[in-house]
Amino acid sequence: MNNIQRISDAYLCSNCGACYTICGVNAIDFNYSPIGRMYANVNSNCIDCGLCTKVCPSIDYYDLHKVYKDIYKGEIKKVYVGKSLTQNFFQNGQSGGLCTSILAWLFENKKIDGAIVCKMDFAKIPLVQPYLVTSIKDLEDSQKSCYTPVPLLKALKQTKGIQSIALVGLPCHIEGAIALSKTLKKFANIKYRIGLICDRTLCNGVQTAISSFAQTKENDEIKIDWRRKDSTINNKYYSYSNAPVVIYTKKKVLKVLPKNYRMLLKEMFTTPRCYICYDKLNVHADIVIGDPHGTREIDKTHGNSLVLVRTELGLSCIQKMMNQEKIKLVLSNEEDALRGQGIDTRKISVNNFAKALEILSEHTESYLYNFDSNKITRAELSKAKRIIREFIKNDHLETTELIKQAHNKIIKGTKIVPFYYRVAIKLKRMLWRR
Repeated sequence: MNNIQRISDAYLCSNCGACYTICGVNAIDFNYSPIGRMYANVNSNCIDCGLCTKVCPSIDYYDLHKVYKDIYKGEIKKVYVGKSLTQNFFQNGQSGGLCTSILAWLFENKKIDGAIVCKMDFAKIPLVQPYLVTSIKDLEDSQKSCYTPVPLLKALKQTKGIQSIALVGLPCHIEGAIALSKTLKKFANIKYRIGLICDRTLCNGVQTAISSFAQTKENDEIKIDWRRKDSTINNKYYSYSNAPVVIYTKKKVLKVLPKNYRMLLKEMFTTPRCYICYDKLNVHADIVIGDPHGTREIDKTHGNSLVLVRTELGLSCIQKMMNQEKIKLVLSNEEDALRGQGIDTRKISVNNFAKALEILSEHTESYLYNFDSNKITRAELSKAKRIIREFIKNDHLETTELIKQAHNKIIKGTKIVPFYYRVAIKLKRMLWRR
């Protein structure tokens, strides 16, 4: 079998869309498991040409994971924290509105003819899809994080005749895009890679679970803002650090939920593939945007963004935008940024989950099974195995039971979390003083 079906069968599909895009016989589509885990599926059109295996990030035919000595960090030229100076972009953004400002600047200066982005559409259960954007006026619709799977690279099939493209993607999207450009020359039109920091994506079922808290009517179509910062809703103000989950229609807000609801559901809706990803910081992008956790420059009221500049192309872009007063950035400390993103903790977690994959019945050839035995601990390995087993069990739950279990996790978590949160804050302050 010279195709990527074996990757999906082994729970290793990152649903980036690269395989779909390179397939010339329409042999690949994407399916969902009951929990909303998206995975590539190979149909009977397949001719076993093997092209899909060359672009799959989980196979990594081009050994991108060997490019940097420290694959968790990559190369970082500059670290900034800041925001967009375009008010609409900043106010509507998840953090600092920088990603949208960068795309707008690239369009204004004729650096690109199009941009590949994702956005959430109004639906009974919100739908996240990839889009090709060809003008600045369409950018605002793609703001805010989606958190659920999207085969972003599918949109590259619409780019025939477009000379220069910016791609805004998660690490798996960026890796898939690089592999596409190395495999076929027609994908060399991806000129700018704007990466997003990614802790994980959550199965689509998380939207079903969260939507169930809203009192919707039969014909209501809704969207979810997973974090609506610096806003007043029903006469209550929410800062960036306390940004809630908001469920709304085109006409009104239906429900405002505490920010910890999403956090409490993370473990339940995270696939094994995300747990073994080293590339939280998107090491192959030109510019990386994310939340400025752990930095001294974080604006806890209005919000701002962390910026990791990785290439000369990215640095040139950022410096010109600063000179033209399109964005406002200040230099930040690299160690603070890495600590704030929990990279040392991630190294331990990834290695233990990689070993824990041995409990799965399906295995295939992939570098993702590699682990450093020096980072394996009995407690972490046991935890990883428990989480994987629970996910496999939940992967087949019917919708009603899925919602019930999600509600139970939130009820249980909201009783336990405040105590542990207070303890964690005290420990954090003690360590910071040192």
